[in-house]
Amino acid sequence: MNIDEYFHKTLFASTIIIGPALAMTLPFVYWVQYRDMLFFPSFLYYVTGTGCISAMLYFGLYVMPDSLKRLKGKKKPAKQLLLLPPPATFVEESKPSEEYHTAEPNIYNKVEEVPPILSPSVPETISKAQQEETAMYKKLYYTYVEKYVRKNLPVEDAQIVLEDIYLAIDNRALDLIVDGRKTRLPFEVKATSKFSSLNTEDIYHIGFVVKFFLKKSNVFGATFIKEVFPNQLREVEFSTVTTKLTSSESKNPSIPIPKVCWGDNRSISKKFGGHITEELIKQI
Repeated sequence: MNIDEYFHKTLFASTIIIGPALAMTLPFVYWVQYRDMLFFPSFLYYVTGTGCISAMLYFGLYVMPDSLKRLKGKKKPAKQLLLLPPPATFVEESKPSEEYHTAEPNIYNKVEEVPPILSPSVPETISKAQQEETAMYKKLYYTYVEKYVRKNLPVEDAQIVLEDIYLAIDNRALDLIVDGRKTRLPFEVKATSKFSSLNTEDIYHIGFVVKFFLKKSNVFGATFIKEVFPNQLREVEFSTVTTKLTSSESKNPSIPIPKVCWGDNRSISKKFGGHITEELIKQI
């Protein structure tokens, strides 16, 4: 309800209530003073006048405005609001401008990362000096196999022995793998066939030469020949093989132990400074 409707309804109610009260008061006063006057005609006059005025006010304030509004509403169609879609907005991705490119700030006491040094057992990381040492090792054992081993073994088995020795050279920085009371090489070798051209003493000499120049223990030499010659040493105990590799005495003419490994020369460092040299290879 707006303020106009509230005012009109209040005025109408006041007129209906106050109008008859005033109309009744005046004849009552006249009747008190002039008892000879008739009360009914005066009362009827004022009540009729008040009712007419109230009806006119009600008709003028409520009936006519509502009728006019209805007539106007029929003549003029209601306005329709045309809803338009919202305009499309495009948000451009912020791209760093080259003009506002800032230089990298100076960092003091910056810790530079140094790449880790890999194990020398990895072929790709072996230094030049180690590569030269490896080449000298392989030349020494190649000379030994060609001079003593190859002529006493089948061609395929002699090549297997040489390749297995090369594996031992490339992985000389690795230790044996201990599994309970058993030991095994840290690399996989290929076993020779079931040939019978060599006796066990010849095989012991090969194991001695392998462990001697590689500066390994008797256990390493015994493990090596047990894996390379499994068929020939199947019946021999591992402890027996280890004991046989402690002696450098060689009376077998097939595959001897070089004289450079005898007596006082059993330690390479005494005569050749602990390195494989051309002079040492010539004495094989």
